[in-house]
Amino acid sequence: MNNSEMSFEEALNKLDSIIADMESGKLSLDESIQAYESAINIIVQCRTKLDNSRRKIEVLKQNGGIINPVEINDDFQ
Repeated sequence: MNNSEMSFEEALNKLDSIIADMESGKLSLDESIQAYESAINIIVQCRTKLDNSRRKIEVLKQNGGIINPVEINDDFQ
């Protein structure tokens, strides 16, 4: 599964797994660097989903629970 296809919860679980692997000390240097890169990509994905969710909530609050598609972009997932 591609990182961008993961739900927020799946991404957090994957991040926890990567961190555990890195903390175990069993990864080679190259594996650690690859794990770090994957973790950064997942963090960016999670931040994007959180930011999009915050914007959507703000639009909902401002419009009494109604979303006008013109006011938001297609990033909401």
